[in-house]
Amino acid sequence: MNKWTGRTILRLGRSTPALLGTGQNALDDARAGWATTHVRGSAEVLTASARIYAARGDRETAADLSARAVAVATQTGSARNLRAALAAIAE
Repeated sequence: MNKWTGRTILRLGRSTPALLGTGQNALDDARAGWATTHVRGSAEVLTASARIYAARGDRETAADLSARAVAVATQTGSARNLRAALAAIAE
């Protein structure tokens, strides 16, 4: 649930930046509780986290999360996740 909450707040936060802290907390919780067996899905959470950190001005953390998302997407062979992770780096 935290994954979807964070992603939704990220979208809303583009017009209401005050919401980004709540979204960041939700995504941090999602990453902390993410099952290690759900490797492919972790790329989505990492990418959304990278975007929200970038939106809040924390480029260093955003770059680290993006790099981790790219690594997972490459490892799993997910073209969709790779495109999303690379797009997060470009933001």
